Amino acid sequence: MTHARGLSSYGHDHLFTLLLLKENLYKMSYSSYDPQAAQQRRMQQEVQQMQQQAMATSMIQALASQCWDKCITRADSTISSRETECVANCAGRFIDTQKFVMGRLQKQSQKHA
Repeated sequence: MTHARGLSSYGHDHLFTLLLLKENLYKMSYSSYDPQAAQQRRMQQEVQQMQQQAMATSMIQALASQCWDKCITRADSTISSRETECVANCAGRFIDTQKFVMGRLQKQSQKHA
């Protein structure tokens, strides 16, 4: 049997239940929200980003220094094709080595976790 508005008693009960559920979920989500914890998580993320940027900068500086010392024989305004090739090979080996080391460290940390 339907009511004047076209909803059965089941429809009213179902709608009422959904509204209560929505209200309770809303209350739970805001009552469990901890602004200090959220701020701490944001700060941790920012620190991680800064650490990653610092590590990347450090790697680039090490790469540049190592490859420059190994490959550039004279300091003038041009770099020879041999020096250019040497720097490219040096950089490739450096990056491959870093990837290898990071992969090994990651595997070791997963073993111990």
